Order: sequence, then structure tokens, then C-alpha cells
Amino acid sequence: MLEKEFILAGEGKHCWETVDGEYNADLYILFPHEKDSYNYYALLHMDRYITSKKPEKTMVLYSDRVIEKALPLFVSSTVGCRRLSPHEIDALLKYYALYEFTSRLTIISLTRPYDTCGENLIGVKGVTKEDLLCFDIYRFNETPHTDVPVYNGDDKDVIDFMNCYYD
Repeated sequence: MLEKEFILAGEGKHCWETVDGEYNADLYILFPHEKDSYNYYALLHMDRYITSKKPEKTMVLYSDRVIEKALPLFVSSTVGCRRLSPHEIDALLKYYALYEFTSRLTIISLTRPYDTCGENLIGVKGVTKEDLLCFDIYRFNETPHTDVPVYNGDDKDVIDFMNCYYD
């Protein structure tokens, strides 16, 4: 069993070397989950996060195609996108769990590769998923007010994603 974990981490190392070698970005933002409301809040506040980090080049890594479809609605900064398979994301997270190989990677998750148990705070004194994203992942000192983008298209995936705001 442990051997399988190390093999997966090795695949993650290879994945990271390939992606970083190809893009050499200053900031990578990884969305490991599909159909997740944290993805919505991450996009909602991504411009502010990117501005605070001041990278020359930002890459968004994801497996859920709706991230790439919705990104232009939320982000005015120029960012690149790279779709990874769920297996590649699992491998990358396994590698990161064994060895925190870079400070240029932001992972949009409270449970992967480590469970912070932050979700236990939802509802306590009014804490929301948006608050957790802003404080625990983006490390803001507040949950900033951000205007919710409007989508007038007919892509059902994007429409469903935009409704995450009401979760």
C-alpha cells in the first residue's frame, strides 16, 4: 500500500516538473475539486489574491472544465489555464503532501492534501464558506466585498456554477 503512495507521489513529481517546466509561472492556483462552491468563491476573490501576490505570470490548474469557462467572468488579470486529469491532480497533491516543493502553489481546498478541519467552523458566529476561503486559503485579513458577476449566457454548466453563490 505504501509503495502505491510513493509511486503516485513520483507521478506527481513528474507532473509538477512538466507543468512548471512548460509555464514557469510565479503563481499556480490549483483547483482539486469538481462541482465545489469553494471554487466559486476562489474565482470571486482571485483578482484580489493575484494583486496581493504581484506575480508576473499566473497559471490556473484544474480538472473541472467549468473553471475555465467561468474564469473570464471573475478575473480581469491575465492568467493561463491548464487542465489536468483528476489522476494528475491526485498525484500532484500526494507529492505535495510528502514534500512541500514550492511556495508558488496555492491549493483551493480545505481538505486536500491536508484536512484543516476548518469546515467545522461553518455557522459558528456566522462563519461562511466564503469566509473560510478568504481567511484559510487566500490569507486575507477580511472577507472583502466583491461584486458578483452576471452571466447572461446559456451554458448550463456555467449557470449551475454561478448558482454556487447561493449555497
